[in-house]
Amino acid sequence: MNKKREVKPVNKIKRLLRRLKAPRYLHHFGPKIYHRRELIESGNSALKRKYGISVSSRSARMIRAELYLRLNCHNLFLKIIEI
Repeated sequence: MNKKREVKPVNKIKRLLRRLKAPRYLHHFGPKIYHRRELIESGNSALKRKYGISVSSRSARMIRAELYLRLNCHNLFLKIIEI
């Protein structure tokens, strides 16, 4: 009774249409506030790519300090690029 299940290829058109549908929370917040999320998510993604997603500290105080240092380094880097 070893049945092999067939794996159907994902329909790319269906996946695209699913992404283009209006977000679930858009009507709660309005477009002006909701689309700020894109900016925040891209900023978080840049931080994670640049400095990694793990922290080496163990205590909550040192984790907070490490994250603040990462944010400060990121902001300084952005200021240097502006000049």
